[in-house]
Amino acid sequence: FAFQFLTEYDFRETTADIPISITANIGWAPDVLSFSDTEEYFEFYAAAYLHINYWAAIFVGYRNIDIDYEANSTEFELEHDSLFIGAKLTF
Repeated sequence: FAFQFLTEYDFRETTADIPISITANIGWAPDVLSFSDTEEYFEFYAAAYLHINYWAAIFVGYRNIDIDYEANSTEFELEHDSLFIGAKLTF
């Protein structure tokens, strides 16, 4: 089986009415559900959004991707961590 968990909480929808929302995603796939020579795939993503208005937000987040794979009888592990910032427009 593969696993995907997504969650988001929007503080604008509460009585506090704070213009912030947070989100987190976790994904995992074993060998059977991974592509090509990949043995395992794991991804984690979390971000916080500061809403400027209803259609625009700026955000900061963290992402981790971990891939285990085998090529030519040699096993490799690729791991990538990153912090990011950006802007989001919805319409």
